Amino acid sequence: MKSEILLHLLYTSLSLSVFYLIFWLFLRKSTHFTLNRAYLVLSMVLSITLPLVNVPQLGFYRNVDKVTLIPDETISRNSSKVVPQVDLNVNGETKKETTPDITSAIGFTSLFFWLYSTGLALMLSRLLMMVSSLWSLYRSARFKTLPDGTRLVITHKIKAPSSFFNLLFIPESGISDNDIHSIIAHEQVHIWQYHSLDILLAELTVAFLWFNPFSWLFKRAIRNVHEYLADEGVVHQGIHPRQYQMLLLKYAVDKTAIPEQYTQSAGLKAPDCNDE
Repeated sequence: MKSEILLHLLYTSLSLSVFYLIFWLFLRKSTHFTLNRAYLVLSMVLSITLPLVNVPQLGFYRNVDKVTLIPDETISRNSSKVVPQVDLNVNGETKKETTPDITSAIGFTSLFFWLYSTGLALMLSRLLMMVSSLWSLYRSARFKTLPDGTRLVITHKIKAPSSFFNLLFIPESGISDNDIHSIIAHEQVHIWQYHSLDILLAELTVAFLWFNPFSWLFKRAIRNVHEYLADEGVVHQGIHPRQYQMLLLKYAVDKTAIPEQYTQSAGLKAPDCNDE
């Protein structure tokens, strides 16, 4: 069972690496941000699902009717090193073969599985702590609702805006009335396009493939694409690009205001909305 899990992780990791290299070589500088987003999300999904697909065996394996491993001796409790003999039944012909020492391979597999499980537990705990932090912010905040259903979460515990699904976290002060509408518009693009789903998928990919640096690069790439899409959406709403660039420089993003996995840049102070 351990070997099967580790083999699946290996195939998934290799698939993710290949997908990212394709993105870096051919799509990294593309301005078709919606296409880039679709590619990154689909790549993560396929990396997980493709290794589960059964591929027909090719070449030599087509001619192998049956392979059975029948140990000729039992591993003794006190034996630390055993080299058993096995019967190989290939195309009806039985051959005696001596297997290499399997104890070291078993030990390596167990060690790697233990290390992987420890890393996975730590990464999942980290993710749960971030969600718990969001919940804590939510419970201690004041709320207002925009006409489109976006729920403003107004709190003094953050310095920069962020969004998570339909929740838009904003600080109680620090943003001028002239800038608030543009900043809210930026965050609403994240909300309307369901960017939080991508971030959750990227976070889970990082958690399960924490040992693969390409999983972290995927997360960074998807976050960058989200920001490009949000900026593009704001400009399409009629805000002058130059004015918007100055706005972004004016309100530098504080990524540590709330868990960075769920934050997207912008700024705040509540616009005209309906109090609940």
